Amino acid sequence: MKREVLEGLYKLIKETGITEISLHKGVSSIIIKRNPAKIKKAVKSEPPPVEEIKEKKEEKPEKELIEVKSPTVGIFYAGKTKLAPAIAKVGMQVEKGRLLGIVDCMGTIEQVKSPCKGKLVEIKISNHKPVEYGQVLMIIEKES
Repeated sequence: MKREVLEGLYKLIKETGITEISLHKGVSSIIIKRNPAKIKKAVKSEPPPVEEIKEKKEEKPEKELIEVKSPTVGIFYAGKTKLAPAIAKVGMQVEKGRLLGIVDCMGTIEQVKSPCKGKLVEIKISNHKPVEYGQVLMIIEKES
């Protein structure tokens, strides 16, 4: 192999930090290896930056999230009746047993009520949409 090729390989290894390279050209081949342990000793290491120790604020316990599930298969309505406006809105406070909507199953109306006192944090179903039995309709952050 030509001297320029060998010098180029040496320079490549030195600049990039590669620990091993092999080159095969025709019947000639060359393998160059570096010992990374020796390289690490030669590199001046700086101590890691000192971070200020911040007082940990008292972490609030995780809020208990309660799923409001569909009592039956059918069509979900967000109001007290099929045509009424929505009665549940994200962010509102709810009491245990409060009506949140209805599910119509072939003319039989099942009420969807709040299982606990808390804050309504998510509504997972749109008005006038089909639902399955046990499908999560809403999420309530239970009040302690």
